[in-house]
Amino acid sequence: MTESLTLLLTVWALHTALVATPGPSLVLIVQTSAAHGRGRGVVTSAGVGLISGLWAAVALGGLTVLFAAVPWIYGGLKLVGGLYLIWLGLRLWRRAGNSLPPAAGIGGALSYADAFRRGALCNLTNPKSTMFFAGIFSAALPADAPVWVMAAAVVIVAVNAFAWNAAAALALSTRPAQAAYRRARQAIDRLCGAIMIALGLRLAGDFR
Repeated sequence: MTESLTLLLTVWALHTALVATPGPSLVLIVQTSAAHGRGRGVVTSAGVGLISGLWAAVALGGLTVLFAAVPWIYGGLKLVGGLYLIWLGLRLWRRAGNSLPPAAGIGGALSYADAFRRGALCNLTNPKSTMFFAGIFSAALPADAPVWVMAAAVVIVAVNAFAWNAAAALALSTRPAQAAYRRARQAIDRLCGAIMIALGLRLAGDFR
């Protein structure tokens, strides 16, 4: 029992190091929370958390073996992920100069379904997450680990990803944060857009 709990604590610590490192998902949640409010930021975080749990489950099913047997799958994932980030970045950059709807204000332009979809797709096409689960996560859990430990590890990953990102969403959706966003909306959106485009170009350019 002690050994199993140590394994789960190791999984949590390793995954916390991943989610605490800024990446595409955090950039997306920063912009979504500041621009569209707390609810949509949290829902975007839920999309990220769900896909994190999915990647963890797939990794336990042999993701590393799949990438070794069919290398182009990982290369294709990098290309698709890069193109998706470029598309998101261009949309942010293009819309940065648009005025916010006067009636809806912050939060009116993005549906909850779209917010969830954006979070899920961003994490689904994020090679950093994929390689973490295919490599470090898989190595942390031995093949003979009890089923309940593997299931608990998947839950820990999903909840941890959601909790970290939701905390960021809550912090960036306060009234002062939204007021600051309104004052510097064009600069913030273009900065987030530029970061996403740069990350996307890096991923797509590394396609092989």
